[in-house]
Amino acid sequence: MYVLTSPENTVLAYPYSYVQLCRDNPGTSFPAVMPDERLAEWFVFPVVPTSQPSVDYTQNLTMGEPVLADGVWTQTWIVTPASPEEIAEREAEMRQANKQQASTLLTETDYTDLPNTASRIANLKDMLAYRDTLRSIAINPPLTVSEWPTKPDTIWVDSV
Repeated sequence: MYVLTSPENTVLAYPYSYVQLCRDNPGTSFPAVMPDERLAEWFVFPVVPTSQPSVDYTQNLTMGEPVLADGVWTQTWIVTPASPEEIAEREAEMRQANKQQASTLLTETDYTDLPNTASRIANLKDMLAYRDTLRSIAINPPLTVSEWPTKPDTIWVDSV
């Protein structure tokens, strides 16, 4: 990733690319690959990437303009509060994802509700408790599920 600057190091375009430089200068013949030293003659400089800061659903993260320090252009990030509408939308998505996960896990154990099957499960109480917990999440999905219930192994009663 590159930045296009003025001779005074004012950012003119970011992000910028070698392809954009070629397009911006159609009357100039450029080599297929151009070293950074030659790009600098056109005021195009590489930008050192930085790690994105961690944000939660109440914040927005955008890439800021790079900053020049000690002759190196470095990527920056801007963290801003999310709008109430963005937060509400994200919360709804999180609840929906938890509802979907709980519903999927419930489906995997639907066989325990079959009349001819339930009587053959030795640990039916454990399975029903597991399903009740999942059903509670599916009916009233929370924003986060700190710990999903662990599915008990089905223990079958030996047939006689």
